[in-house]
Formats: sequence, C-alpha cells, structure tokens
Amino acid sequence: MLSWHGMNSTRGTHDKAQYGKLKATSSWPTPLPQLPARLRGSRGVRLWTLNGTRLNWKSMAQEEFEEIVDAFDYLDEWQDRYRHVIDMGKAMSPLDEALKVPATKVEGCASQVWLVPNVEGTGATAIFTFEGESDAVIVRGLIAVLKALFSGLSVREVLNVDARAELNRLGLEEHLTSQRSNGLRSMVKRIQELAGSVGGK
Repeated sequence: MLSWHGMNSTRGTHDKAQYGKLKATSSWPTPLPQLPARLRGSRGVRLWTLNGTRLNWKSMAQEEFEEIVDAFDYLDEWQDRYRHVIDMGKAMSPLDEALKVPATKVEGCASQVWLVPNVEGTGATAIFTFEGESDAVIVRGLIAVLKALFSGLSVREVLNVDARAELNRLGLEEHLTSQRSNGLRSMVKRIQELAGSVGGK
C-alpha cells in the first residue's frame, strides 16, 4: 500500500466502513460527502515568517482542501484518486471564452491553462479568488485542487502558503508525469504572482 504524506493511519474501522462503499464507485459524488467532525480540524501548526518576524500560523489549507485530503485517505487506489480529481474538474463552471486570452494564459504548462483572478479589497488583506480552465481533463482537476487550497484566502495568506508541502499530502507528484508536475508548479507560481501583484508583498 502506498504511503501518503500527512495521512493519519489510525482512523477508526467504523468510519472506514462508513465511507468504504464509495471506493467501489467510479467517482465520488459532487460535492464531497461531509466527513465526521473528528476527521477534520487542525492539521497541526507550521512556522511562517512574515517581514522577518517568526509567527505561529495554522496551516493555510482551506476546509475544502482538507476534505480532499480525507477523500484521498479513504480512496486506497491511485486510480480512484485520479478519477476523483478529474470529477472535481468536471464540476467546475466553464470559463468564459472571452477570458481565454494571452494575458490569462499560464506559461510552462504542457496543456493550455487559463487563470483569472478576482480580488475583493485592497492590499495584503484583500480576499483572493480565481477561476480557471484547461483543455486537459486532469489539469482541469488540478485547477480545482488549487482553488480549494488558495481561493478565499487573503493575499498575504496566499503568498505564505507552502503549496508544495500541502500538495505533498496528496502525493500528487508521485503519480504525475514530469510535464504535469512542472505544469502544476507553474500554476502555483502564477497564482502567487497574481496575488503578489495586488500588493501583498
């Protein structure tokens, strides 16, 4: 059995059985089923540095991202996790064709990828969200994962997310081609660049 970063292997057998039936399906329902409260919550505290000051911040991962982590924990086979990511991408609203322009296109991706930011407020405390799309189904799913991780954070928080550490909890790069992995990193870089351009730096 594969070892996945950040997973708790001591989950109760009752909970495992309760959600185990989902593994037999080709995909998970949308939205994700609500997991028991005891399976969610804080995943620990990481140390972050802001303007040279060492602060204790909770993990920046959003609750929706935590649900993805838990979903991956309950889906034992990578093929099921892979299909789940694809299904997440299919559930996203399509991006308006008028927004698919060179200014929104992400460089460094093997597939075509567009990311369109939306910021409410000004400066470092502005709330950052984004929409995205790709012509590749798996990449569209990866965009959905990144939306769960970044959307709804303040600009400052977006810039301080350790995206590599959070995504490693899903073990994604272990099962993506080098091109897809590079594309994922390019999307993360672009998201944080977009947030930084608002004034979060």
